[in-house]
Order: sequence, then structure tokens, then C-alpha cells
Amino acid sequence: MIALQENQRFTIRFYGTIALLVWGAMLAITGVLGKDAFKQGLALMGFATLVAYLVSKAVDRRAWRWPFLRRLVGIPDFSGRWEGWYWNTLGNDWLPNAHEVTQHGFHLALSSWGEFNQSRSFCAAILTDSTGGSPEIVWSYQTDPVRGKAGRHCGTCRLHLVTHKNGETSLEGWYWTDRPRKDTNIGQGGFIRLAHVKGPLRNALDFQSNGAWGMKKPTDKPS
Repeated sequence: MIALQENQRFTIRFYGTIALLVWGAMLAITGVLGKDAFKQGLALMGFATLVAYLVSKAVDRRAWRWPFLRRLVGIPDFSGRWEGWYWNTLGNDWLPNAHEVTQHGFHLALSSWGEFNQSRSFCAAILTDSTGGSPEIVWSYQTDPVRGKAGRHCGTCRLHLVTHKNGETSLEGWYWTDRPRKDTNIGQGGFIRLAHVKGPLRNALDFQSNGAWGMKKPTDKPS
């Protein structure tokens, strides 16, 4: 697995594709206008490169979501709100959890909420491989308590994207933290299962035990 933003082959393909499309469109237009216009088009390749750069910024911001572009450059879509549950290995129950992902191309920012704390990313990456394996998110974060006795701590989470036969998607994985434990040791971990939900970001857990939630509470004990 390799982070997309560190993959030179991907970066060349991503921006190279955009440049070729812009160059091709410009040359095709000038070619239709005549031989002289085509020569003039070749002389304007520097301007076309600038246009390609600006288009790449637009693609990185929004247009990457278009299905044909996503297939062309290979960017998985993690954006939006994800609702589900997490299991602390020092506990004995699944607890509600929500993630929200802001994505611009292969750049990510994540936030997460539980009943007692909230987390924000300070670095994140999309991992892919060349064999068609499931893409993943790896992100490191700082957690701050919103109520209860839990203290501030940091951690890392690794979630892989699962696409189901009905077209729905989920994130499943695990996390580790440097949170102090009652036995005076440091560090604990757990498991996370989330389902993608439609609608705007809420910037909160927004969980009601008798209301709609993205995923039914699991009944198994993970291991």
C-alpha cells in the first residue's frame, strides 16, 4: 500500500492527464481553424500549460467527484458523513461514533465524535495498491474530551473502504491511542465500523438511541 500523494506514478498520471486534455482540446480547435492557427496553437503551449494548471486546481477542488474523472485518475471517494460504532478493547460494548471527511482530490481532513470526546486530524492519507485491493484511509488525530473524565490524547486510525453488492459503502478498521489506562500503562485500541449516510455534514455526533442512525448496532464481539 502507498499513499496517493506520495505515489509519483499517480501524480504524473493525474496532472499529466489534465494537461493532455487541455493541450488536445486547444490543438483540436486551432487545427479546425486552419494550418496557420494550428502553428499558432503550438506557440501557445505555455499558455495552455497555465490553463492546465488552473484546471487541475478546479479538478482537485470539485471536479474529481465526476465519475469518469474518478475512474480515469483512480481517486476513491471518502467524502461525507459516516455513522456507526466503535469498540474499545478495554470495554465490553459497541458505542456510537460518527466520522466526517472533507476531501479535495487526494487531500483529506477528518473529524470524529463519540459520546465523550471529539477528534480532529492533523495528518491523513489515502492508501491504494496496484493490485486492485480495497483503498484505505490512515489518519492521525488529537482527541479532546467533551464530557467525562477522559483526558486529551492522540491516536492513529486505519479504515478500509468496503463496497457492498447493493452499492452501499462502509468503513471498517481499527485504531490505537496513547491514552493513559487505569492500570497506569499507556495505550489502548479498538475497532470501528461505519456506514456512509447522505446529507450535509453536521459537525457533531448527533446520535439519538431511538432515532435514525447509519448502521445498526453490531451484536458480535470483535477480535
